[in-house]
Amino acid sequence: MGSHLRMKIRIDPHAAGRAEARGRRPLTEVYPILYKVKSLVWVGSSRVAIQGFPASARREAGHDLWLVQTGRAPRDWRPMPDVGAGVVELRVHVGTEHRVFYVAHFEEAIYVLHAFEKRSGKTKRQDLATGRARYRQVVAAPTKGRQGRAGRVERDAGSFER
Repeated sequence: MGSHLRMKIRIDPHAAGRAEARGRRPLTEVYPILYKVKSLVWVGSSRVAIQGFPASARREAGHDLWLVQTGRAPRDWRPMPDVGAGVVELRVHVGTEHRVFYVAHFEEAIYVLHAFEKRSGKTKRQDLATGRARYRQVVAAPTKGRQGRAGRVERDAGSFER
């Protein structure tokens, strides 16, 4: 029972042209969110750090990163030019304060540079230095996927919790 309700979704790269030839709108216009999601690239231990956040903070950070992946602005953020050009600090206010540094101005992906718990009013020098080092690592890596010998860069197309 219910097996007749299952659907296979197949993405055909040539389907848009065939749809237009038949006078229909291509799927990229009908379902734009399916086609315009940038992938996340976790630099260094940023993914492990976010997985160490409490569940509510992880959920909030994941939602904000998903907003960025789909081309929208996160709920609470500020630019961090001290870390690097285009680096943004996500602010997560759940119990304790949590921060996530990311850079989204590269065309191929969003790079999550650093994640940490903030315990004081000012960001620690060590966290800024980690963000700077990982930003330099991303910029120094080869352009295609920006994955090189500069360090560990882990790709993920989706969510935090598995």
